[in-house]
Amino acid sequence: MSSSSNTKTYSLHGGSGGGAGGNEQGVSSTAAAAAPVTGYSRFVDQLPRRSESGQHAGLLADEEEEVREVGEGFFQIGRDFEASHVTHKFTRQEKEVMAGFEAIDYQTPQSTVYKAYRERTPPRSSFYKWLMFFALGFTVGLTAFVVKQTIDAIFESRLETMTEWLEEGRAMSTIWAFYVGHSLIFVLVGTCLVVLVQPPASGSGVPSVMGYLNGVLLPKVFNIRTLGVKFLSVICTVGSGLPVGPEGPMIHIGAMLGAGMPSFRSKTLGVNLQAAWAKQFRNFQDNRDFITGGAAAGVSAAFGAPVGGLLFAMEEVASFWTQKLTWMIFFGCMVATFTTDLFMSCMAAWRPDSTFGVFQDSAAILFNVNATVNMNILALFPCVVIGLLGGVLGTVFTFFNLKATRMRKAYIMPFKWRRILEPVVIIVVFATLSFYLPTAFSCRPDTHSTATSEEFKHVTLVNFTCSSDSDSGVGAEGAGGGGEQAGGYNPFASLSLVSGDEAIHHLLSRGYPKMLQYSELFLFLLFYFVFACYTAGTSVASGLVVPMLLIGALYGRIIGLAFTDMFSSYAADHDWMDPGVFALLGAGAFFAGVSRLTISLTVIMLEISNDIRFLLPIMMGNMISKWVADRATHSLYHALLEVQCVPFIDYSSVVRRLDLFSARDVMSAPVVTLPERVRIGTLVD
Repeated sequence: MSSSSNTKTYSLHGGSGGGAGGNEQGVSSTAAAAAPVTGYSRFVDQLPRRSESGQHAGLLADEEEEVREVGEGFFQIGRDFEASHVTHKFTRQEKEVMAGFEAIDYQTPQSTVYKAYRERTPPRSSFYKWLMFFALGFTVGLTAFVVKQTIDAIFESRLETMTEWLEEGRAMSTIWAFYVGHSLIFVLVGTCLVVLVQPPASGSGVPSVMGYLNGVLLPKVFNIRTLGVKFLSVICTVGSGLPVGPEGPMIHIGAMLGAGMPSFRSKTLGVNLQAAWAKQFRNFQDNRDFITGGAAAGVSAAFGAPVGGLLFAMEEVASFWTQKLTWMIFFGCMVATFTTDLFMSCMAAWRPDSTFGVFQDSAAILFNVNATVNMNILALFPCVVIGLLGGVLGTVFTFFNLKATRMRKAYIMPFKWRRILEPVVIIVVFATLSFYLPTAFSCRPDTHSTATSEEFKHVTLVNFTCSSDSDSGVGAEGAGGGGEQAGGYNPFASLSLVSGDEAIHHLLSRGYPKMLQYSELFLFLLFYFVFACYTAGTSVASGLVVPMLLIGALYGRIIGLAFTDMFSSYAADHDWMDPGVFALLGAGAFFAGVSRLTISLTVIMLEISNDIRFLLPIMMGNMISKWVADRATHSLYHALLEVQCVPFIDYSSVVRRLDLFSARDVMSAPVVTLPERVRIGTLVD
C-alpha cells in the first residue's frame, strides 16, 4: 500500500461528503459511505471544546444539538417526520448498526500495481458490453412476461370459479372459504420462501438496489437464490390478492440479472466461466453499470415504458452516471420492452392468441386510455387540488408506513413464526372484507353508459351476486357497448375482487362518469389505503407501484366526480371534465407524493396511459404533490434506507451550510501519519 507523498495527513473521523452522484468524477461513496454518520457523531462529541474558540460556534452548536437530541416521540422532528432538507437523526444504536456496513470502491484504483496490470492488458472493446445489455434486456423482458401472465392466470381462474359457484347457487360461506383458502395458499408459499429460504428477497428490493449503487455492500441482495425466491414469491404474493404489485420486485429482479449474467460466475451454482470476455466484467465499475441497466430494464418491462425506465434509473436508482451508459441502458430498455410486448401479443393469462407480432394497445400499453379528450386550460385548476391532496396523502402514507416498519422491525422480525403469521392474518382479513363488503352494495344496471364499445371493450365489470344473461361467467364485458345486462354489475366487487391493474383500468375509464359512485369510491379508498400502507414491508416479495397508482386514481376519480356534479351543465358539453381524466392525474400525483419522482414519473404516466394531451396537467400535479410532501417527510425509498440504517450519501449535503466549514472541523488531534509503504497487518493493528 502506498501514498502519493509522505507528508502528514489528518485522520478523518467522517464528514458529509458531497453528492454521491452526478458524474463519474463525483464522490465514490467508498470510505465515506461506510460510516458517515458514525464518524460525524464522534466529531460532534468534540464540538464543545472546539466551538469555544472557533468562528463557527453557533453553527457547530446547532449541529451538536441535532445529532445528540434524538427523541422517540411519535411525531419527533428528524425521525420519520422530517422535511426533505432536514438531516435524519439516528440513535446511537442505529449508528452502531450503520458502522457495520462495508463500502464498495467504485473509483478506478490509482496504484503502481494497477497501472502495471493495465499496461499488460489489451484495450477493451465495447462490443461485448453492448451484447450483454442486449441479453440482459431480453432476459428481463421475458421474465416480466412470465410474471404478468402467471399473475393474470391466477386471478382469472379464481374469479371464474367463484362466478360459476355463484351461478350454481352454492352457499356464500362455501365460496368465501374457497376465496380465502385460495389466497391463503399463495401467501403461505410466498412468505415461507422468503422467511425460511432467503430473507433478503422480501419487499420490493428498490432501496437495497439504491444503497448498493450508492456504494454500500449489502450481503445476498444479488444472490441467485434471492433471484429465484423473489421470482416465485412475487407471483404468489400478487396472485394471492394482497394490496401489492409486481413492479418493484421486477426492478430488483432486473438488477439481480444485471449483477450475475455478464460475469458468468456464481458461488451458489459453482459456475466460474474463465473466458476473457466474461472476466473483463468482474469489477465493481462494470457490475455497477449492469445493475443500473437491469433495474432500468425492469421498470421498462413492468410498465412498457422504455424511456421512463431509463429516466427512473437516472433520477432515483443510480448514483453514478455517464453519457455512454445512457445509450447502453436505453438500448437495454428498448430490448426489454420489445421482448415483453412481443410475447404479450400472442398470450393472455397463458391462453394462446393468434395475433403474434401484432402489438395491440390492450397488451402493449398497461392502462391504455381509449377515449382521448382535448386538453382545456381550466383543467389546471382542479389539477392544483389534486396535487395538494396527493402531497398530503403521500405524506400520511409514507409516515405511517415507516411507523409500521419500525414496529415490525422491533416486534415481528426477530421471530420467524411472526414473520410468517403476519401476512397470513393480513390476507385472511383483507380477503374476507373484499368478499363481504360488495354484498352491502346493490346491483347497478348498466343503463346510463355513454361510452362506445371501442372505448369500453377492455373493461370487465364484475357481476358477483348480480344476475346476468352473459355466458362468460366472469363479468359484464363490453358494458355500455353491447346492450343492457340483465342484472348489471356490483360496483364494489369490480374494485375489490379483481387485480390491481384491472381496478385501475376501471378508474381510468372515460365516457362512463357514473360507473362508480361516491359510496364505493370512498369506502374502497379507506379500506385499500390502510391495508396497502401496512402490508408494504411484510416478509413477502411485493411492490408499491400498483397500490400507489390505485390509491391516487381513487381519490382523483372522487374529485372528478365532484367537479362533474358541481358543474354538470358545463361538463355535458366539455369532454375533458371526466372522472377518468382526474383519476389519471390523481394516480401520478399520489405516486409523486410518496416517491418524489417528477421527470421519470411524468414520462411513465404518459407511456402507460397513451395520453399525451394531458402532459401539462400531469407535470403540474406531480410537481405540486412533490413540493407539498417534501415539507413533511423524506421520500419513501430513502426513508426506508434510513430505517435500515444504510449509510446512503444523497446528492445534497447532510450538514447545513457546509461551505462555512474547513477541513480542521472534521479532523482530530493528535495527527496520525502513515509512511509511503506499510504492511496490511500494521493498518489492522
